[in-house]
Amino acid sequence: MERRDFGYAIAYILSFVFIAIIGISFYVFKDKIQQVEVKSISIESEEGIIVKSGEEEGTKLNLAVHSPKVGTKPASGELDTQTDIPYTITSQVGSEGAYAKFEVQSENPYNIILSGINGVPEEELDNVKISVDGSEKKPFSAKNLGDVIFEGEKGNKKLTILVWLDGHTTNKIIGSKIDIKLSVVFA
Repeated sequence: MERRDFGYAIAYILSFVFIAIIGISFYVFKDKIQQVEVKSISIESEEGIIVKSGEEEGTKLNLAVHSPKVGTKPASGELDTQTDIPYTITSQVGSEGAYAKFEVQSENPYNIILSGINGVPEEELDNVKISVDGSEKKPFSAKNLGDVIFEGEKGNKKLTILVWLDGHTTNKIIGSKIDIKLSVVFA
């Protein structure tokens, strides 16, 4: 009699563990679907302006995007009073936003322009924010195509592009894979 009770107890425990494993795997799968990913940030420059990213160099590059999965929740940090960038958006691992580092070499002053964005529903463009770390300009929304997001002086300058979601983001953006295109032109 005791052996039978012991067997039932083991069967219940194993059944519970099996069901828990299945539940966890569905939860992980659901979480992956509800991601927003900055798939690529590409940059194209005029002849005479060189862009570097790691070992790559040229007038047309795809930048390495760090922390590309920004989730569906907006950045939670308070805004910096000077830059309007949330404190949780940084150019370091653990940032709530995506970022890409690069260097611009130019003999003349130049501008970086937001020239294109794909993969975001049109009604959500205003909720995707883009900025250059260290810029005096306020962050731009992705709907501001053609706007100058950074003004650079001649010489070499290391820059970081920051991308994040603001507090007005809705569920329509779930599953988006964002492609950002930047242009570097002479001022």
